[in-house]
Amino acid sequence: MSALALKRLLGVSYPTAWLMQQKLMQTMAERDALYPLDGPVQTDDAYPGGELAGGNAGRGSENKVPFGYMDG
Repeated sequence: MSALALKRLLGVSYPTAWLMQQKLMQTMAERDALYPLDGPVQTDDAYPGGELAGGNAGRGSENKVPFGYMDG
């Protein structure tokens, strides 16, 4: 979450939100270092981008780019 989104959500100043974001990210990084992923990890695909006027929605849209896709 961005510092600006935190600022809006919590109703604090931007410097306060930025500092909170930095501390949260540091804490999350430290925790992740202690507990690495183990075993099978399942993923899904995603398609960012919007629908063109008169175009197809979803995976058929010409202006969407797949990412996070694992074949098989």
